Amino acid sequence: MIGVKFPFTITGGSIATTSNPAEIIGSQVTFCLGTMIGERLMRPTWGVDIINTVHSIGADLDVALPEAIRNAFSTHFPDYEPREIEIIRRVDNPAYVDIDVKFGHYDSDIDMLVRVGTQLPDGTEIYANEGL
Repeated sequence: MIGVKFPFTITGGSIATTSNPAEIIGSQVTFCLGTMIGERLMRPTWGVDIINTVHSIGADLDVALPEAIRNAFSTHFPDYEPREIEIIRRVDNPAYVDIDVKFGHYDSDIDMLVRVGTQLPDGTEIYANEGL
């Protein structure tokens, strides 16, 4: 399996790629968690409905986001499980949160970590992805 290296870079005039399975699945999880459901035309169920989930449950962010992320894993990454989900609120911008997701393959004790930043309702920016 070969995937585009994230963050996206051009090395020697070509797009940098990787064959490291941890980097490939980590990139896919980051992109999935940073994509709103319905945002991709050819994959309408791809992503996490973070914004609508937060709106429907109200201000209980600590319950809504982990549930939405677990649903995304069961739908898009059935061989992997989210083992730890941490919501980090930014003091400088309360509407912006970072979400750290530690996950791994069901048959492995090795964990991978991705970070996705999201602007909550009332902000202009919706998603900004960061890979760790």
